[in-house]
Amino acid sequence: MIALIGIGLLLGLDYFVSTAFGAGDLKQCYHALVQGLYLSVLMTVPFTALSYISIAIVPHAGIQQAVLPDAIAYMEIVTWSLLPVFLGTTLRRYLQSRNIVVPFTFALILANLVNGFANWLLIFGNLGFPALGAAGAAWATFFSMLMIFLALLISALVVAKQERALLGTSIFAFGKTMLAKLLKLGFPAAMH
Repeated sequence: MIALIGIGLLLGLDYFVSTAFGAGDLKQCYHALVQGLYLSVLMTVPFTALSYISIAIVPHAGIQQAVLPDAIAYMEIVTWSLLPVFLGTTLRRYLQSRNIVVPFTFALILANLVNGFANWLLIFGNLGFPALGAAGAAWATFFSMLMIFLALLISALVVAKQERALLGTSIFAFGKTMLAKLLKLGFPAAMH
């Protein structure tokens, strides 16, 4: 639930990237991407804190004692997925807004394969790995989210290299105005 609010905040990126792309302004496309990446990093801190507050509340939520340790272990580990999820979402929104969809399709298929295999290894303890149960499922989720982020990062860097967009530009400047616009546009989606 917490991750979905963060993902919603990033949905405003679609408008800015697709508008700039339609206007042929690649520099603005990259500027919006970089601001989305900054926003992803910045919001990871409060969302991680919210996640740990939620974890502290779980023992008082009426969950059966038999599953409580596994639920807490899962939540603690999967919280580490927030940064890769937010960064991956930003890269996905950016690439899709530019009509570059094959990398995400590839990343999603690969991540599902990684998740399935890591679940088999880490939940059940196959091939000499420890049987971690729910904690193993959380680690598998983390690895699959990291896989999506890395695949999309490589794709975005390849596109940028082809366009020579990262040379001599000011796209990395921190833009308070763009961040405010992203939040203003993304907030309603995050609350939906």
